[in-house]
Amino acid sequence: MADRSDPTTTFERLIALFRYRGMDLGALVPGQAKTMQALLEAGQRVAKDLEDLALRQASMMESSTRELMGSAQAIADPGRFKKASEDNLTTLTKSADTTMRHLSELAELLMKYNHEVIEAMNRSVLSSMGLNRGGARADDEDDGEETPAPAAKPAKRRAAKPAKK
Repeated sequence: MADRSDPTTTFERLIALFRYRGMDLGALVPGQAKTMQALLEAGQRVAKDLEDLALRQASMMESSTRELMGSAQAIADPGRFKKASEDNLTTLTKSADTTMRHLSELAELLMKYNHEVIEAMNRSVLSSMGLNRGGARADDEDDGEETPAPAAKPAKRRAAKPAKK
């Protein structure tokens, strides 16, 4: 008996199941080029947007640190301590607010790109099945590109037996 924890055995069983159900795995491969391209583009956009966000965060931290270091001498002077402390508190509050906005933006970016990845995967699966987003046959639309062969072969329908009287 095969070990179910062995990933090779599990994968082989999955492939056998697809073959049994009429799935043509060879038809899946041509449709994957668009999916891989969409995933690559989404990855490049997220990398660029994350880099931009990191640069803005670093710039904010640098300017906040300069402000705080600039007021270090004022804090040492008892006559300017209160004002310098209030200024530092304002600077730290602005820095915290900006950081929270950046974290919120980061979460929104990740949600947006996760959505794009899921959409690309859904399009790929539907395309490999010969369908479009509405469930109609992909051949019904003319987008100028060749539609890959469906990955799943339709099941043969049995003729209905006449009802017994």
